[in-house]
Amino acid sequence: MKKILLVSILLIPLMLITTQIAYAGEGPKPGESVVGPTMGGVVWLTPSSSGIAGIDGVFLGNCNGKPFVIDRTLDGSIDTVKPEDFIGFRIPEAGPAFCRSFSGGEDLIITSVKNFDKNIERVLADVDLKFVIPK
Repeated sequence: MKKILLVSILLIPLMLITTQIAYAGEGPKPGESVVGPTMGGVVWLTPSSSGIAGIDGVFLGNCNGKPFVIDRTLDGSIDTVKPEDFIGFRIPEAGPAFCRSFSGGEDLIITSVKNFDKNIERVLADVDLKFVIPK
């Protein structure tokens, strides 16, 4: 738990500075493949705390037994989020280091959603991620 907290404190500010937004259903483009390892984890969505309309999204997961965190601010409203919105959702440059490659930074894509739970304040879901790489 201490490692996850430390990683969160060190990496989240950096990720927020360099964040690119992806949209649901983008999937792989021509000339790309979706490959493993599959990384399971939990997505937690809440209304944006920045005062700007949007959604704060956090993914907590692990790859090869190593925990990692992805934090993004997304366009949209938590009110309209449905389980099918997750499938094919692409997260640019979010692959963790020492998972598929030494430096990480690969694009990730959500391939499955389970245990979707939504209320007015948040959305929780178990998801699987895979890597998107050139063929």
